[in-house]
Amino acid sequence: MRDRYQIEESASIFSFKPFHPYRSKLKWYGLAIVIFGILSVFYYASMSKLSLIISATLFVMTVWFFLKEILLYIPLRYMFDRSANEVYQSSLFLSKRKIMNLDEVVIYQSSEMGSWQYRIGKKRMQFVKSYAISEYFSIKKDNEKIVAYRSEILTKIEQMVTKSAVTIPSNSGGSSFNH
Repeated sequence: MRDRYQIEESASIFSFKPFHPYRSKLKWYGLAIVIFGILSVFYYASMSKLSLIISATLFVMTVWFFLKEILLYIPLRYMFDRSANEVYQSSLFLSKRKIMNLDEVVIYQSSEMGSWQYRIGKKRMQFVKSYAISEYFSIKKDNEKIVAYRSEILTKIEQMVTKSAVTIPSNSGGSSFNH
C-alpha cells in the first residue's frame, strides 16, 4: 500500500500520490496508441475515409488521455503539514503550493457515472473548489482497495486534521468529516 500511493510520513508531515496507481494503465494506453497509429498510417490507402477518421480520432484521444495521466495525474502529490497547519499540492509543473489550512479541511465522497472518490475542500466551500485525494472506486463499498485506502491514508489525514484542530487555535472550530 505504501508503494502503491508513494506514502511518505514523519512526525508532522503526511504525503501521498493519490493517482500513482494509474501507472498500471499506461501500458494499455501505449498498446492502444500503437494499434490506432498502425491502423492510421499503414492502412491509410486501403481504408475508407470514415474508417480513417475514426482510427485517427481514437489515436488522438488515446494520446491525449495518456499525456494527461502521465503529466498531470500520476505526479500529483498532496502533503499535509501539521506543524505549519497547511495542506500543499505539488505536481510535475508546480513545486509546492498551499491549497488550504489544515484546520479547514473537509473530506467527503463525490460520485460520478457509477464510481466515486474521496475529495477534500475548505469548510463551507467544499463544493465550490475541491481536490480529488483518491482514485475512482467502484460502487461496491466492501472493495479491498477501499478498505486499504481508508486504513492507510484517510485515517492518517483525519488524525492530522483532528490534531491540528486541537493544537492550533482557529475560528472555524476544527474539522468535520462526511463519509
